[in-house]
Amino acid sequence: MSKWINRTVLSGASVAANGTTSHTCTFTPATSGNFLVAVVAGAVTFTTPSGWSLSDFMVGNAGLYVFYKTATSGESSFSTTHNGSNYAIQGVVYEFQAGTTYLGGESTASSSMTLNAPTVTGLTGTYSRFSARGWGQSTSGAVTSCAWTLPAIEDYDVTVPAASQDGIFLTIAYDDGATGSSFTANSTMTTNQSGSGEAIAFALTVVDPPAAVIPINWITGINSP
Repeated sequence: MSKWINRTVLSGASVAANGTTSHTCTFTPATSGNFLVAVVAGAVTFTTPSGWSLSDFMVGNAGLYVFYKTATSGESSFSTTHNGSNYAIQGVVYEFQAGTTYLGGESTASSSMTLNAPTVTGLTGTYSRFSARGWGQSTSGAVTSCAWTLPAIEDYDVTVPAASQDGIFLTIAYDDGATGSSFTANSTMTTNQSGSGEAIAFALTVVDPPAAVIPINWITGINSP
């Protein structure tokens, strides 16, 4: 079972169409003090939303960005400005239990379909590890997919073909309960698109959500079902 409390795939009005220069992305309302992480791909230029911290980014044929913050009560959106000349945006927003921390991340760009990078170092304890890859979709017939070795659980995979401007491919994978001082994200993409792509890997020390409380029957002293 994943350790996030909420996970919102940006869609509908939350996804910027090709050529859009600014956008407000909405997600599941967060609890004050919880930890939010957004993974967004597409636009080559991208402003960090107000109140968020940009952790890692990479610009190759398109752009890939990870930013995070501590949530305010009921927080449910972020606004950003991005380039209007090409590339839609796609993304996922994760909400974790308060006390979760960002351990570190790395990014790289490559034209390789097999990408054994980037490597995240300096890790301690037990953590959840994430990685994302992006690829520019320059034609309307775009077909792209990705097979992850590490992290192993593919969480999101979407292709937005080009229309009048370029589209985007975004894939995200994760593992919970990882240990070791480093990890190297490993994946193989297949695509009919030329160009270059982006990859980001990062780790979080995740606090488990509170366990469900089972009431005690005060007459019998036995936990109620």
